[in-house]
Amino acid sequence: METPNRRFRGTPLEKLPEGVQRGLEDFIGILGRINYFNPDRNPKPEWRMYCAYSWEGAHVAAGSAPLGLNIEEARAMPRARDVSRNTAFYAGRREQFNEAMKLVKTAVEERVLDHYGTDVSRDAVEAAQFAAGLIVISDLDYVGKERYMELAKEMMEVFAKGYGFAAEAYGKLYVYYKLESGMPLPRSQAAESQ
Repeated sequence: METPNRRFRGTPLEKLPEGVQRGLEDFIGILGRINYFNPDRNPKPEWRMYCAYSWEGAHVAAGSAPLGLNIEEARAMPRARDVSRNTAFYAGRREQFNEAMKLVKTAVEERVLDHYGTDVSRDAVEAAQFAAGLIVISDLDYVGKERYMELAKEMMEVFAKGYGFAAEAYGKLYVYYKLESGMPLPRSQAAESQ
């Protein structure tokens, strides 16, 4: 018999299956090791990259880019957040879902203090909460599960590489960073500026 997770003892999370608890604990540990907003200068070629001379300006550029699209149809993240919350609630995991959201918010905010309270920090918190919500229901079946799990993984990879994530539209990730001396203008933004 497996030993219950000590970190979650005395919280609603101790009621989750052991494998889900382990997944959530591992994820929270990863959040504590991410070097947020310190770009590795090696973005994935499929990302739609945007930059500005401030993190907030870059956030606005990347977040505004997909506005020409039918964003309500295009963005998968809000739908997935609703799916994870609703699935957790219907499965009797409302308390566990809410507790996971609080833990993840705290874990990320501790790492992004330089950007605390900004849209940039909210992007990091929301992406982590999105992934954590999916972990809370990872042992359950629901429509779109594989795609949502893949999107969460892709979003967290953006932050792990030091960039910011603004949106997902039609399978494309809209990613941003603060332009520093010696950094090139991203291909997607350079093409639009010509």
